[in-house]
Amino acid sequence: MKVSIEYLGLSGTGGSLKEAKEDCVKQATAILKAEDWDPKLLTYRGQAIVVYHSMSGWQYRGITLKDYDAAGAVFRIKTVYGTSGEYGDHSIKSRDMVVDRALYHLAQSTWEAEDGDKTELCISDNDRRDFASWTEFQLRYRKAKALGLTADESYAYAARDPRRPELIELLTRRPKIDSGAGNCLVKLQSQI
Repeated sequence: MKVSIEYLGLSGTGGSLKEAKEDCVKQATAILKAEDWDPKLLTYRGQAIVVYHSMSGWQYRGITLKDYDAAGAVFRIKTVYGTSGEYGDHSIKSRDMVVDRALYHLAQSTWEAEDGDKTELCISDNDRRDFASWTEFQLRYRKAKALGLTADESYAYAARDPRRPELIELLTRRPKIDSGAGNCLVKLQSQI
């Protein structure tokens, strides 16, 4: 019989209650003996992310520059964060892995259309591919909105929803599209 418990803020398993508790103690000991507890501060375009260690593992929290006043900058803590178990499978265990996730999040949260599919932040090759796909979606969505589609239509168009083939027809029937928007339309149609 397998026993699972919550102890010291950790989940433990074992063949008995005693073994499950020992599993939690072993995890707590490993956390306390972590080689590097130093937090890391990542900043870019007025936003910052703090990567730090807690009893739950490595986490990150975003900080956004809110405003300036006579005394200096005023910051607010965002509720967006990631943890060492961010994906539910607890596959992210090291500070470096959480820093990678935090950098990707920072790249997305500071992205501007003029950046295209590039970022100056040092993200992994896999994240660069994901980022390029994400930015393509963002640009398609913005183009569709600029041509007058609703938010739902723009989302379906940007996501290339195969259940919505009528969106191309809808785009071609939009009245009052100037020549600049017409060029955009050709690009949009060729991306499907």
